[in-house]
Amino acid sequence: RYTLSFIFLIGFCLAAYHTLVQFGWLADRCTITQKIENLNDFMKMLEQSKTSCANVTWKLLGLSASIYNTIFSLIALITLNFKNIKRLIHV
Repeated sequence: RYTLSFIFLIGFCLAAYHTLVQFGWLADRCTITQKIENLNDFMKMLEQSKTSCANVTWKLLGLSASIYNTIFSLIALITLNFKNIKRLIHV
C-alpha cells in the first residue's frame, strides 16, 4: 500500500509540474525524444527544434491530459491514505 502511494505521489508531482509548465508558471525544460538507433539519428535530433511542453496538443472538455493526470493522482493519493488523513484531522 505504501509503495502504491509512493508511486502515485511521484506521478502527482510529475503531472503537477507539467501542468504548471503548461500554464507558464514554471520554466519549460521538456523536449520530445525520438527513437535513436545510431549516432546520426542522435545528431539529427539535436539539430531539430524542440516541441515545448507548454503547448497543449490534446484536450478533453477544455482540460489537458496533464490536468486529468494531476487530478486522478491526487484522488488516488487521498483514497489510498484516507485513514491516515482522517486520523491526522481528528488528532
